[in-house]
Amino acid sequence: WNTDTYIMYGAKDELCEFETINYFTKKHRCELEVMETGEHYFHTEEQLKIFEQWLHKHID
Repeated sequence: WNTDTYIMYGAKDELCEFETINYFTKKHRCELEVMETGEHYFHTEEQLKIFEQWLHKHID
């Protein structure tokens, strides 16, 4: 597709393997950022802060 796509992936994700995300991002030319402390669901105060900063970077 012709729309910029950005993905944040949690390095500690136990539901979706990195290889799957990496394949998708390469196939669709997405920008991938890996949150080292992130899981599948961002829920801790630290994770949410990092996610919020990432959102502002791509939405503002």
